[in-house]
Amino acid sequence: MSENIEKDDPTARRILAAALRSFGHQGFKGTTMRSVAQAAGVSRPTVYARYANKEVLFAAVVKMVNRDAVAAASEALKADGELSAVLEAVLVAYFGSHHRQTYSMPHIGAVLEIYEAQAREVIAQGHLILRQRLGAFLQHRIDAGEIHPELVGAGLDGVLDVLMMAPTGLKRPDGDSVAYELRLKVLARMVAASLQGDAQN
Repeated sequence: MSENIEKDDPTARRILAAALRSFGHQGFKGTTMRSVAQAAGVSRPTVYARYANKEVLFAAVVKMVNRDAVAAASEALKADGELSAVLEAVLVAYFGSHHRQTYSMPHIGAVLEIYEAQAREVIAQGHLILRQRLGAFLQHRIDAGEIHPELVGAGLDGVLDVLMMAPTGLKRPDGDSVAYELRLKVLARMVAASLQGDAQN
C-alpha cells in the first residue's frame, strides 16, 4: 500500500495504530494478524488486503511512526518565534516522538533491534528529510542576519550535524521520556544561544 493512501485511509491508520501497540506490548512473535485485526476493529481479510504479512505490516508501522514524526517536526518549523523555542519544538516533535514510541512499550525496542536494518533505512530517510527542512529554516534565519554559524566555528552543515546527531546520544542511559525531552530542549537552547551570539547581548 502506498504511503499517500495510508495517510488518507482511516482503516489503514487504525490497523497501523493497533499493530504498533501490539508489536510494542506483545513483541513481534506475540503479534498476530488476527490480534491486530481485532484491535483495529476490522476483519483479517481487511488487514491482509493492505499488508501481505506481518513483516510488511511492521515495515508500514515504522514508516507511519517516522512519517508522523517528520510531519510534526516540519509543522514546528513553520512557527514564527524565538529560535530556541522553534528548535525545541522541532527536536521534541521528532526525536522525542521516536523516544516516547520506543520506551513507552516494553517490547518495541527489542522488535526494532531484530529488524534494525529495515528500521534504520526508514529512520535515515526521515533524518534526511528533516535535515533538509531544518537546513532551509536555518538558512532563512542566516540570510535574515538572525543567526551566525561562524560564531561556533561551523558552517550550516556543522550546526545541522549537531542538531541531527546529538539527540541520539542524549537518550542514554535511561528510558525516561520526560528527562530526554528536557535534554533536547537544553540542546536547542544551547545551539540557539551560540548561533545568535552578540545578537542577544
